[in-house]
Amino acid sequence: MKRLCTFGMKFVLAAILLTCCTPVATPTPALLPTDTPEPTATLPPATSTPQPTSTSTPLPTLTPTPSLIGPFAPVSLGEGRPSGRIRDWRVASDGTLWVSSLLELASYSQGTWTTHPPFGDMLLGFDASGRLWVTFEDGASIAAWDGVAWTVYGPQAGWAPAGPVWRGGPHATVGEDIITDDRGWVWLVTQQDVRIFNGQTWTFYTPEEAGFEPSEEMRQEGFGFILKDIAIDSEGDVWVSDCAWMGPGPKGQGARWFTGTEWQGQLSAVVSSGCIEDIEVDSAGRIWLGVDGDLWRYTPDVGWTKLPHPEHDPAWGHRWGWISDIMLSEDDTAWVTMSPCGGASCDTGAFVLFTVRDDTWSFVSAEGPADLAFDSRGEGWLCVGDGLYHLVDNSIGIVFQQEGFSCNVDSDAAGRIWLTTPDQSKFWFYDATDNE
Repeated sequence: MKRLCTFGMKFVLAAILLTCCTPVATPTPALLPTDTPEPTATLPPATSTPQPTSTSTPLPTLTPTPSLIGPFAPVSLGEGRPSGRIRDWRVASDGTLWVSSLLELASYSQGTWTTHPPFGDMLLGFDASGRLWVTFEDGASIAAWDGVAWTVYGPQAGWAPAGPVWRGGPHATVGEDIITDDRGWVWLVTQQDVRIFNGQTWTFYTPEEAGFEPSEEMRQEGFGFILKDIAIDSEGDVWVSDCAWMGPGPKGQGARWFTGTEWQGQLSAVVSSGCIEDIEVDSAGRIWLGVDGDLWRYTPDVGWTKLPHPEHDPAWGHRWGWISDIMLSEDDTAWVTMSPCGGASCDTGAFVLFTVRDDTWSFVSAEGPADLAFDSRGEGWLCVGDGLYHLVDNSIGIVFQQEGFSCNVDSDAAGRIWLTTPDQSKFWFYDATDNE
């Protein structure tokens, strides 16, 4: 059972209002048209492979006895689960659990494990049709699972080697998700290009073709582009961001957006430059992003709103720092992670978490990166620092806390919450409907 409390010496969570910020609206930036054509595809389609075999196991059983992790019950996944340490996992919209271990890729649905042939070991995400996209660590090919068969895309389908692929953190080489545009085309960003799949073949935009121009400092120091994230707004425009580490900290060329015919944003007063690690889209189709250390929100047909952050607290570090992550809750509250800078460098390994609700910042934690998911009742489950926390309205309750503990959470289409611990050797499960 959850309990609301005041937190101890190791970890402090507070709903302390640091400053009440009045958003500052600025006009929609001027746009620079380009001659970049819409990508075309002429290469032949890839080939498909048959569905792999399955091994049946009993349905997972949630134990009624108290779990070591609050209301989360350990899930018995039975025989046939992937061998080796789990490196990544995702939950599909139909509730299928996909698990990538150091040795194999497998899926779990309705009590059955399916071990898949070695088409990929890095989970890239799901498109709007529910297909799972995976690739190998070397990025030599990409594959999609449509629920019946795998399709592998290599050079014959326009795919080019993407280089080493890994997700997560400031040094990720591929975006955290893929997106689908209004035509049903799939978009993926790697650190070196923007990739588009039209249903048959893959085409590419280089950073320069997408409107990014290297700064004089980048030319002098020999730094290139590192594309970071991709998103699509309510008008169907596709956004791509850039951030590279140079000298003491992150710098970049900001963000560009594709209108369907051209890339824009080169003359934007907000995103023409700067490090942008994360782009998120809220329920209204507005874009949220952090430009260096400043949080901005873009409303299509309206323009930009700056949400001024609190004053720097010396307890975090020497300087305010840069925004490394943004998560949005069901009510469009932003959970913003800032990484403070030290005296000579911004690569300090420290993180500070805030909420931004009604344009007001509130401090939450200074205990490391955070992971957040929401259940079927709209209540949040937050993994941060040494604990798991439950978010109900404006209250934050501790569920489990122990030195050295950390966790990751995700939700499926039914709003059920899945949880793993650091070694990801076990799964826990929570269904809010069982507690109504």
